[in-house]
This record gives sequence, C-alpha cells and structure tokens, in this order.
Amino acid sequence: MTGYLVRRLAALIPTLVLVSMLAFGFTELAGGDPAREAAEQGDGDLASDELVAELRSRWGLDDALPVRYVRWLAGVGQGDLGESYLSGRPVADELLAKYPATLLLALTALIFASLVGIPLGVLVALKSNSWIDHVGRIGAVSIAAVPGFWLGLLLIVLFAEVLGLLPAGGFGLDGHLLLPAAALGALPAATVTRLTRASVLEVQALNYVRTAQAKGLGPGLVARRHILPNALVPSITFLGLQFGHMVGGAIVIESIFAWPGVGQVVLTAVSGRDIPEIAGFVLMSALVYVVVNLAVDLSYLVLDLRVRLG
Repeated sequence: MTGYLVRRLAALIPTLVLVSMLAFGFTELAGGDPAREAAEQGDGDLASDELVAELRSRWGLDDALPVRYVRWLAGVGQGDLGESYLSGRPVADELLAKYPATLLLALTALIFASLVGIPLGVLVALKSNSWIDHVGRIGAVSIAAVPGFWLGLLLIVLFAEVLGLLPAGGFGLDGHLLLPAAALGALPAATVTRLTRASVLEVQALNYVRTAQAKGLGPGLVARRHILPNALVPSITFLGLQFGHMVGGAIVIESIFAWPGVGQVVLTAVSGRDIPEIAGFVLMSALVYVVVNLAVDLSYLVLDLRVRLG
C-alpha cells in the first residue's frame, strides 16, 4: 500500500503542471489584452496607451508565453500564485478567502447526492420491475434532463417564493445552504441512482450471491455482506470524480443563490482575462480533484476485497 501511495503522489506533480500549462495556454488563445482590461477597469475609456504599456511592462506581458509561464510556475513552487491583474491583491489570499465556501457547498452537494442516490438506487434495484422501480427510474431521468441553473431557479420559486420555507440566497450553515446544495447535487444524485441500480442488479446475478441465498441467509444480510460492498464501488468512483466537477460547476449555482464562494471572483477574472487568478483557480481545483480521487482509490482497499488481495 505504501508503494501505491508513493506512486500516486509522484504522479500528482506532473498532473498539476500539465493542468496549469493548459490553463495558461487557453487563456492566451482567448485573445485580448489583460493590461488594457485592467486599465479600463480603473480609468474607464480614458485609459492611455502609456498606462497600458506600463502595466504590460510591470506584469511582464511583453515576454513570450513560455517565459511568463515558467516565471509563474517558479513562484508557485514557493507558494506564490502571483498577483491579480484586476485587484492587485495576492491571488492566493483572494482564493483562500472564498474557496472554503465553495468547498462547503460542493461537499454538501456531494453528501446530498450520496444520501439520496445510493439508497434510492438500492431500493429500486431490490424492487426491480415494480412500480417503485418504474417511478424511480423515470424520476432519475427527469432530474438528469434538467440543467442545474434552471433547477436552482425552480427551487427558489417553489421553496422561497411560494412556500416561504427557505431563503432564496445568501450565506449560512442553516437553510441558506440547502437549496444551492440540492441544485448542485441533483444531477449527480440522479446519475448515482441509475448507476447503483445497475450495479446492484449485476451483482445480484453472480454465483456467490445465489450461493449465500441458497444457504438461507436473509435478504438484509445478503445485501449488506455480499451485494453492497461490490455494487457500491462504481457509485463511489463516480462521486469521487464528480466532486471535482461540482467545485467547477458551483460557479453558476453560486451566482444564482448569491453564495459567497469563488464564483464571482472567477467570473470577473475570466471577463477581465486575469491570467494569474484563472490559473490559480484551475490549479487549486485540480489539486482538490486529484486528492479526492486518491482518497477514492484508497477506499477500494476497504470496499473491494479483490483490491486487497490483488
């Protein structure tokens, strides 16, 4: 296990370097002049060519892209993500101030998807071809077909405007968190429901499960000991992969519910071509993504006996 963990951690560095290269490169391909964007933000249409030239010189934008990238990467190696072109503040400080709220929202949405999708998937699988199965499958497909932002608006109208049960937006660990987490976690919950159902049905048909049933073990014991440990592996894998998408997808949901995460910071950075801010966000998101997936891989050692024996 130690060797496996070392190999995965060793692969972490080249993965993050590749992601940061892509972030830098695609931002450059988008066109525009970050110096002019920043100058016009401060002085409006009165931004002079001299001011733009001064900003380009200060930020090293006249250098070739590889030179700027290597310089930025050297700073990252020292814990410095650079300064925002638009605000002038350290990127690390801006992201660290907002990122916990985004992680909280994504984690809550992940818990929501797990608590809804996995039990529902198991239920519809155990009641295969019954009315419960049909209703569950139709509901999962229907939820999966609705875009997250549209579902968020529907939740606001229903629970905030019509019923008045929950706040429409803002930050808080009470009702403020429920609607955005449900909007962000609804699609993964629907997908997990369908994935868990298919996995449970597949495992149910295996010989060792039939043997356990033939020995007289009760349905609950068979499900807990023989079906769920193997059937849940694909669902847990999906949820681990989905967490990274939730962090990125939270940007839109945060805007709808006025959730004070990194969403507004990133949207402003993209519109203003704030390269250090964009690259810093992408790098932090990639780091979260690979760490979560490492945790998912390690969970196989507990859930799947074949991994432990192999």
